[in-house]
Amino acid sequence: MSTRIAIFLGLTWVICLNVVPLCTWGDSYAQAKSIPTDTPNASAPSLAENHSGDSARRYITPERALELALQHNPELATFAGTIEARTHEIHQSARLPNPQLELELENFGGSGEFRGTSNAEASVRLQQRVELGGKRQRRVNLARSALKLEETRTRAYTSELRALVHTRAITLALAQERLQLALKQEHLSHKFLSMVRERIDTGKAADIEQIAFKIRLSEAQLKTQEAHTEVKRAQYALAALWGEPSPTFDAVALDLKDLPARIEIEDLYASLERTPATDLARNRTKQTLEAVRLERAHRIPDLNLGVGVKEDRGSGEHALIAGIGVEIPIFDRNQDGVAAARARHRQTEAALHAVMIEQRHQLREIWHALESAREKEHKLRTEILPAAQEHFEAVTYAYQAGKYTYQRVLDAQQNLFEMRRRHIDARGDIQRKYVELQRICADPDASNTGINHEPTPELASVADDGDRQ
Repeated sequence: MSTRIAIFLGLTWVICLNVVPLCTWGDSYAQAKSIPTDTPNASAPSLAENHSGDSARRYITPERALELALQHNPELATFAGTIEARTHEIHQSARLPNPQLELELENFGGSGEFRGTSNAEASVRLQQRVELGGKRQRRVNLARSALKLEETRTRAYTSELRALVHTRAITLALAQERLQLALKQEHLSHKFLSMVRERIDTGKAADIEQIAFKIRLSEAQLKTQEAHTEVKRAQYALAALWGEPSPTFDAVALDLKDLPARIEIEDLYASLERTPATDLARNRTKQTLEAVRLERAHRIPDLNLGVGVKEDRGSGEHALIAGIGVEIPIFDRNQDGVAAARARHRQTEAALHAVMIEQRHQLREIWHALESAREKEHKLRTEILPAAQEHFEAVTYAYQAGKYTYQRVLDAQQNLFEMRRRHIDARGDIQRKYVELQRICADPDASNTGINHEPTPELASVADDGDRQ
């Protein structure tokens, strides 16, 4: 009987020695499984505490940032002065030539009876130049086309500014997520270091393991400092778009997980007719066409009309005088002026065609890059990240069970957070590519009907018809 009791107690003692460590490993496995999740850890310092030092964070939305940029952007404000100057140029080009007043004296300062001024005769003339060939209207049209070009430049810059605001807001949101990730990695490194110290105290690990985990903690702290710097730089870059010397916000309220919807490339090609770059090239073509018409009008000479009064000193009588003058276009018929204007017009037509081709190429490239970024993000989110997470948990559990070395844990941790950083960058890449796609396809002013949308061949035919006339 005593033998059976001894055997039972011995088996119980052996089981306890093996089960208790397994329970410890199981608890460690559950703990390791809960550490690297995407939810913020309550014990980890928050972005607000590390970034602003205040419990209440000051957020700015991309919509508010765009509103501030459109109101206070320093470069955008310069366009108002240019548009005002173009408006005055229209008024100036519509003004008539000033009349010319002439006073003429004759029969004085000679010899004999013409000595002195007693026999001097005076005449007063008023001359006016009359422009022919529609020069005045052509000047006005050219000035108006210059104003439309400046307005188009303003709208194009506004579109660029809108894209820049959203891009910098995305950059700030990326920096914020990288900072949160760096804080999580630093917090996890702290926990691993504490765990290793406990293992060293119990004799389950060597002192060299503590050194390796200290190095990894220092690297994590360095990444956190770099992430703080990137957040600060992104804040200043965003605030600079409305001329703010120091940001009055701590973070941007932008969720990068909210990815834009897919769009087919065939639906985007039609929008290339009204992109900012296309409108700029089209308005330059229209401006050079008006310059051609003005140069053709300069081939027609103007009239100089004069009327005045002449006094006959001998009889004391007065008489009216009148005259008309016209330039004879023998040597100069403004041939080279017209040829130069036509050459500039052909140049802008070619530039418009080149812009259309380049816009189509850019649209195709960015659309494919956007689709590639979507596939990369989906692969990381659905396959790579879960696998890296599972691998990290398994390696951590095996290390605590004494089956893996500490280097395997460090490598698994590094791989997991590297995949997370790549996933954050992939989401940001999608957002930026989508903003770039919107910038290319943006309609600078859908309500504007003053822009000439005639195809290039028709513009050329109008110029040719005017030459034949």
